[in-house]
Amino acid sequence: MQNLTLNFNFCQITDIGLHQLSKDIRRLVFLQEIKLNFRWCTKITDEGIKSLSLGLKKLASWQSADLCFPNDEKISNAKAHESSKGKNPLKDITLDFTNYNKSTQIMGEQKSFKYIDRCFQESQQLSNTFEENFRESRKRTALKAIILDFTGNKITDIGFQHLIDGIKSIISLQNISFEFSSSGNLTDHGLYHITEGVKELPLLRSLNLHFADCYQITNEGLENVSQGIKRLISLQSISLKFEWNSHISDLGLSSLSEGLKELTSLETLKLYFRRSGKLTNSGLLSISKSLKNLTSLRNLSVSFQSCDYISEIGLDYLSESLINLSSLEHLTLNFADCAKISDIGLNNIGESLKMLVYLQSLNFNFTWCEQLSDSGLNDLSQGFCALSSLKTLTLDFEGCKQITDTGLYSLTESLTKLNLLESVTLSLKSCDLITSAEIDRINQEFKKLTLLQNCTLMITEEDFGQKILE
Repeated sequence: MQNLTLNFNFCQITDIGLHQLSKDIRRLVFLQEIKLNFRWCTKITDEGIKSLSLGLKKLASWQSADLCFPNDEKISNAKAHESSKGKNPLKDITLDFTNYNKSTQIMGEQKSFKYIDRCFQESQQLSNTFEENFRESRKRTALKAIILDFTGNKITDIGFQHLIDGIKSIISLQNISFEFSSSGNLTDHGLYHITEGVKELPLLRSLNLHFADCYQITNEGLENVSQGIKRLISLQSISLKFEWNSHISDLGLSSLSEGLKELTSLETLKLYFRRSGKLTNSGLLSISKSLKNLTSLRNLSVSFQSCDYISEIGLDYLSESLINLSSLEHLTLNFADCAKISDIGLNNIGESLKMLVYLQSLNFNFTWCEQLSDSGLNDLSQGFCALSSLKTLTLDFEGCKQITDTGLYSLTESLTKLNLLESVTLSLKSCDLITSAEIDRINQEFKKLTLLQNCTLMITEEDFGQKILE
């Protein structure tokens, strides 16, 4: 067996199940990829994670692993039999138990995992020839990627420590993704264990740490992350999510920036701080300073949505750093609901765009930034003129009530000069001053772009509904 997929979304899996599963997967020494989905299995505790950790230590021959721990009910073997029917037991087994909680053919948890165990045994009996063929390649293969999703679980810092104890021994890992959103028992101490373990992986190239709505994480947690990533000088991609946090402040961003600026090999950086209400322009200044060191970046995504204290001053800081990132190919900026942002901010962003000549995709979200007007949109549009490589554009100005036909005219005039554009999405919902005549004009203008395959304009339903331009 090379590939194993088990989905247990919304099932009542407990530590007993994880303990049995851990024993099973230890025997599957030829696995190259495993995907385990336990989203919202709220009965799993630290002991179950400890069992899984022991299993991970035994699987140094994995090439790729995708582990997802997010709510479970009881399981039936009927669906398991149906899901595995027709699959080649030598290479691919898929068992899907997702949301299987209302069937009349209910079986207990232990019986369910015994059924899975039997599938594994049958697969191994049929795999002798396959294993012989792969014996030599197996010696050169090791686990390279793990994706762990513990969304909505009750695991504590102790569980995270167990998990990291298992993972940090797999020194071949190149890609780690941890999704711990809505894990209310996770604290700065648990984050310390995670980052301490991660920094011991010399081959790590990609790291995702997502802790949205983990309300016990503070600035100390960001300091822990900073200290952990400083040593990962070969890291090429990092994604950090600390949304919906009322404790993180500019001090935390300052600490984080000290670690980020050391990652000079980074090609992808994603930072998400939506609804982190204490953040101000000073925090964005710290992030911007670190960006100036990351001249190899090709993909940048930044979200400070609903951070009420951020204004055009913060955008100015960010714009100054963008000028140094001439290799950027993909850029996403989300400042939706940042009511203090004015036209000056768009002017600064527009100026920086003129340096990003290799940009292929661009996504700006300024939803309900009600100070924005035609003047800011015109300045931003001037920056678009330099983006000769741009293929995909998404702009969201929903609720920017001061934008009129004049601003939209400037925008479309710039976009029609971009001959490589393949996809355009414009959201102007609740921009009540835009007329139907301007919409018709845009429709005709975009027809001039021969490569354009998709163009979507979303406006207020009360006026024009939703119109697709082709």
